Amino acid sequence: KLNTETLQSIVDEIASKINVDSSKQKVDAIAKILFADSHPDFILKYHVKDDDKKERRNFFIEFLLKAGLVIERETYDNKNEYLKIFAPFSLLCERAQANSTIQYNWDVMEYEQETDKNPQSEEVEHSQWVKDGVLVDPPQIEDSEYVKIALKKAILKEKYRVIQTNLEIKKDILEKEESESVSPHQKEVSEEVNPHKKQESEETL
Repeated sequence: KLNTETLQSIVDEIASKINVDSSKQKVDAIAKILFADSHPDFILKYHVKDDDKKERRNFFIEFLLKAGLVIERETYDNKNEYLKIFAPFSLLCERAQANSTIQYNWDVMEYEQETDKNPQSEEVEHSQWVKDGVLVDPPQIEDSEYVKIALKKAILKEKYRVIQTNLEIKKDILEKEESESVSPHQKEVSEEVNPHKKQESEETL
């Protein structure tokens, strides 16, 4: 995984070879060399002379830059401008590592679980698989498309695992609350009505 010191050493080494001095030029040039591969994450198309949207567009671009994304502008006909947005690899690593430590409360009704995806049939811990299989140094990644697909698949599996875990926790909480809300008198009546249940609980103890 890339830490701050390793990344800074790579930046300084490349900057010395391309004769870049200022910090801003260094960041812009190095970001494009290190992170901007042939597969942009998003491409936005704008009309160059669309002045009424220029202010909002500039605000949007400024926000993307503050978020740590890499932006590349291109125009082929001087009428349309293509804004290519790249997600730096270091940013993806930070987000993935942060997400692996956060517990989400997913509403199970919002997702349609596919029949061929059973979270109980997983042989490998998803979060560990993401760290080992995706969070690697850039030179070890030969196919960036595979990494994107693998990360999406792993997150989907992790989502179902979290849903199942939350449902089990909620079920345990509800059962505990129900058992605590039953009065001693109601418990005695219930045992008299169903003596077999009392016998089973005693055998369990």
